[in-house]
Amino acid sequence: MKQFARLLEQHPVYRQLMQAVSEGRTPVSLSGLAECHKSHFSAALASSLERPVLVIAQDEATALRMARDMAVLGSVPVLNYPSRDFVLLGMDGASAEYEHQRLKVLSTLLEGQPCIVTASIEAVSQLTLPPEKLRHRELSIEMEGSYPMDELLGALVAMGYERREQIEGTCQFACRGGILDVFPPNYDNPVRIEFWDEDVDSIHSFKVDTQRREEAMECVTIPPAREVLFDSHNSLKKLLLKAYDSLKGKTGLKAKEHLEQDLRRLDDGINPVSIDRYLPLLYPQPATIFDYMPQAITVICEPITCKERLKAILDQHHEDVRQLLEEGVLFKDCSVYYEDFVALCRKLSSHSGVLMDSFTRLVSEVPVKETMVLSASQMAAWSGEYEILKEDLTDYCRDDYCCVLFAGTQRSAEALTADLLRDGFNAAFVQDVPQLIPGKVYVLENTISGGIEYPKMRFALLSHGKSGQSKQRKAKRKSNIKQISDLAIGDFVVHVSHGIGIFEGVVKREIHGVIKDYIQIRYAGTDMLFVPVTQLDLVTKYVSGGEEGLVKLNKLNSGEWQKTRARVRKEVKDMADELIKLYAQRMSVEGHAFGPDTEWQHDFERRFPYEETDDQLRCI
Repeated sequence: MKQFARLLEQHPVYRQLMQAVSEGRTPVSLSGLAECHKSHFSAALASSLERPVLVIAQDEATALRMARDMAVLGSVPVLNYPSRDFVLLGMDGASAEYEHQRLKVLSTLLEGQPCIVTASIEAVSQLTLPPEKLRHRELSIEMEGSYPMDELLGALVAMGYERREQIEGTCQFACRGGILDVFPPNYDNPVRIEFWDEDVDSIHSFKVDTQRREEAMECVTIPPAREVLFDSHNSLKKLLLKAYDSLKGKTGLKAKEHLEQDLRRLDDGINPVSIDRYLPLLYPQPATIFDYMPQAITVICEPITCKERLKAILDQHHEDVRQLLEEGVLFKDCSVYYEDFVALCRKLSSHSGVLMDSFTRLVSEVPVKETMVLSASQMAAWSGEYEILKEDLTDYCRDDYCCVLFAGTQRSAEALTADLLRDGFNAAFVQDVPQLIPGKVYVLENTISGGIEYPKMRFALLSHGKSGQSKQRKAKRKSNIKQISDLAIGDFVVHVSHGIGIFEGVVKREIHGVIKDYIQIRYAGTDMLFVPVTQLDLVTKYVSGGEEGLVKLNKLNSGEWQKTRARVRKEVKDMADELIKLYAQRMSVEGHAFGPDTEWQHDFERRFPYEETDDQLRCI
């Protein structure tokens, strides 16, 4: 919403910040900001100066929360760039979800579209492929172009895409005759390309669940499916042989043994057990996200906390690398995967650095050219108690404040507006914020993580505490595990690749000299699966439809789980067909008209304390 950016342009501190950034007097320090203020100021900078903005937070949760807030408070697209685990050891079932999200962001940045990117301090310090490498490896398919199918399939495999019978997720492809389906990470839906011989006949997006074609497209740009790429098995083999010849000493002998294993795999036409391991070898001059945003304004939130957080992450990472070097899994030329805080801070002068902090705390690594202090307040999210809200709004309106109220859903906003009008407030439900009038309350259906008050401008923004519950509920199809304490020994769990097993606790295991925590899952017989605790997203709680004692466990790698998934997929499709027929019959039958809603009904709806699902709202 551009109005929120224009609103800040009236604030003297924001005007001072905007002028300093425009004139290149950076890095600058701005203190006195709570989290919502940082989101507001960052979103406003992107709108006012029409430049991309990189917002660095202390952790992933803060980065995601700020991304949601800036999507409401700003007028340009907001992307989240997550951190990922470098898979330096051979590991079955390692999730590439975050790597795919990162590639989506990097590919979008290459297009030069104005946007805001939020990221944790860990994510921005992780090395990745250089922009020119990503641009060179992107595959572009255009209407009426000619492309040999064999070459396309080979290119997709080399780019890290997984071939399937039918696409189910990102970075997969399927080929049936002259039809090529592919799901690039930079698209919300997969793309279907139909060929007439080698000529492109049509390009459409389609839905994964229905397989129905959607929007027609003139071209599709397909980025790689992984960050660490090599041109061919032969080119990688040459690099490994060169590294092999340079190794000396006891650790060199151990490293040669591991290299010999990967060289044999390459001779057999198989990828090494770990591609990430060779990132420093394949990219002599690796990049970070800074290289994809050369003109960006870089905002570091709570820089002291970010510095301490990155130090803890790098201390653990360097210890892991040291042990892997001793074991020969890594060697000297393959041991650097992060930039440190000093290297990141050096980039702030060329990336219009802005340090945003709750208190004035300067960082020795950043030579600040100007210091500013904001006088503002952050309010807790409104809990839903109308009487408390009415008291707050009464005080604000008496002092001629401009008030904006985020009520959550449209239905809640309309009901709340009616209540405020009944109680004498000058209130209006609006879809976008118009020119603000003192003493008036503008009610919107959005929500952010907290409230904002700027006393000098006589402006207050209050927000409902429920942030988009209906959307979250719609996307939640399983019982996600957020932390180990969510599980008890003996619980049934489901691994995305291996199916239902029994959780038997967390154990420490030493793999190649590195001791880490693993979730132990028991399957049929004596089969055990050990999943790193950093990959909790691969495991979900089993939601029973009956008694858990009747659950059948399968043996690992038996294929039973894949058969079960295929059978359930077919049953779900059959059920969907039956529902379509049922609803078609209902539409043709004469319905029953109920009487109009009474005042009691309206009052009950306004006071209903729960968030309805989309289906419930449609029925209502």
